[in-house]
Amino acid sequence: MLSDWLVSFVRTAVPVAWGSLVVWLLTLLPLDPAVAESLTGFAPVLTAVVIAGWYALTRWLEPRLPLWLRTVLFGSPHPPQYGVTDGGAHSLENFHAERDRLDNEPEAEE
Repeated sequence: MLSDWLVSFVRTAVPVAWGSLVVWLLTLLPLDPAVAESLTGFAPVLTAVVIAGWYALTRWLEPRLPLWLRTVLFGSPHPPQYGVTDGGAHSLENFHAERDRLDNEPEAEE
């Protein structure tokens, strides 16, 4: 079984690789040379937008996909399971409560 950290890394890296493949495939489209030249300066931004769009689309589709396709698209069919570590449950509510407690503590004078 993979650690949650490794699963989260794989489930980020694999969609980025797929998005990069989509970007590369788009470069194979026959474009007018003037259009291609004008897009060259925007290549990094366009690449990021396509990767983000691909990631958003696949994450939206994820609950509707069979496990084998989730594995292909994300590198793992299941998201990491955060929550219980060191025998205690961690939640967003606990995080905010602890942050608020620390924010309200008087600062130690030096």
